[in-house]
Amino acid sequence: MIRQQWFGVTLKSSSYSPRGGFSHNNDNKIKFATTSCHLILILLIFHTMVFLVWMSEYEAVIMENKTSFFTTYDQKENRVTNYCLLMLNQLYNYSPLLFNQILSNLTDELNFGVNFYQQQGINTKKGKQIADGIISQEPITIYVETKNFDWFYNNQIEGYLENLKNKNGKKFLLLLSNFDNTMEKINNRKNEIEQKYENDEIHIYPINFIDLYQEILHISNNIQNDMFIYMLNDFETFLLHENLLPIWKYRLDVVRTGTTMSENLKHNCYSCPFDNGTWKHKQAKYMGLLAQGKILKTIAEIDGVVDITKDNDSSKLHIDIEYSNIEDKISLINRARNIMTDMNYYGQKELEKKGLRLFLLSKITPLSKGFEKDSLGGRLPGKKYINLAKNWNNKPENISDVVNLIDGSRWSYFD
Repeated sequence: MIRQQWFGVTLKSSSYSPRGGFSHNNDNKIKFATTSCHLILILLIFHTMVFLVWMSEYEAVIMENKTSFFTTYDQKENRVTNYCLLMLNQLYNYSPLLFNQILSNLTDELNFGVNFYQQQGINTKKGKQIADGIISQEPITIYVETKNFDWFYNNQIEGYLENLKNKNGKKFLLLLSNFDNTMEKINNRKNEIEQKYENDEIHIYPINFIDLYQEILHISNNIQNDMFIYMLNDFETFLLHENLLPIWKYRLDVVRTGTTMSENLKHNCYSCPFDNGTWKHKQAKYMGLLAQGKILKTIAEIDGVVDITKDNDSSKLHIDIEYSNIEDKISLINRARNIMTDMNYYGQKELEKKGLRLFLLSKITPLSKGFEKDSLGGRLPGKKYINLAKNWNNKPENISDVVNLIDGSRWSYFD
C-alpha cells in the first residue's frame, strides 16, 4: 500500500486483492481525501482573493489620504484641504526655504528645515565631548482643520490638541477658513483653549484663505517655474469659484437712485424695500449711485446694511443688521434711527408698507470722467455687481484705488 502526505491528509491508494479485486473501502477513503483537498484549495483561493481585495482597498485609502492633483473627494471641505496642501506641497518640493518663509509669515514662529552647528558639546556615557559638526532637524507636527466658514467648535479643536500632546517637538493646529468679521471671536476662543494646554506648548493659528493665497502669491515672485505659476493661477480660480476669497471687499454694487439722489447724499445712505427677493443684495464694500443716464458719477463705501420694520400698532422701530463692514455695529443702528427721524425722507413710504432696507454710506466720492455702462439697453434693471478684482494683482484696497481703477473706464472691461 502506498501512502501519500498532502496538506496534512494521508491518502491511501487502492490495493488489488486476487480474491476481492479492488478494495471499495479504500476507494471511499480516496474520494473523501480528494474532496477534502478540493475544499482546502477552494478556501485558500477564497482567502487569497479576499486578501487581494483588502490590499487594493487599503492602497486606495493610503493614496486618497495623500494630496492629489486629481482628488476624488466628494465633500467640498475635503477638496479645499487637498488643494491648499497640494500648493504647499509643490512649494516645498520647489524650495523648502520658501515654504518655511510662508509658514513663518502666517504664524510668526514656525521654523522648518535642518540646522547646522559646529564644535558643539554633547553628553555621552563616557562623559562630555565635542562634536565637530552637527546637522539636526527638530520634529514638528502640524494639524490642519478646514472649514468653508467659521464653524469651529471647541470639542473638535480640543480633540486635536489631546492627540498633539503625545507628539514630540513643535506642535501646531492651523484653522483654515474665512473669518472676516469673526477673527476677534476666534482669537478669544483660541486663547482660552491654549491656556488649558499651556504646559504642552501647543499653539493654534486661525488663517484666512485670502492670507494663505496672498502669501503664496507674494512668494511666487521668487519662483522661476512656469508650471508652479500655472498651478497658482488655477488655485486662485478654484478659490474664487468656491467663494473662499472675500470677493465682497472688491465688489461694487451699482444701483439707480433717480430723483432721490439729493436725499441719498444728504443722509449718506441708499434705501430700497425690505425684500429678500428682487431687492436682496450681496455683501459689497462699495456702492455706485447712478442718478440717470448710463454714466456712473458717484461712488461710496458701504459701512453696513440694516433692515427696518415697524409695529403696526405703534411707531416703535425694529432695526436688524443685515451685514456690517465695520466693527462698530452699534453706530449703524444709531445712524439708522437718526435718518428715520426725518419724516420727509423718501424711505418712510416703504417703511409703512412692509419695511425698509437701508444702506449706510461713507466717503461719498465723485468721478470726474465717470464710469460708463456700455452694454445694450438703457435703464439699469435693479442692480449691477462689478467685480473690481478682475485683475487680482491690481485689486483696490480703498476708495481712492477704486476711483483710479474705474474713472474713465467702461463696465464691460470688468465683465
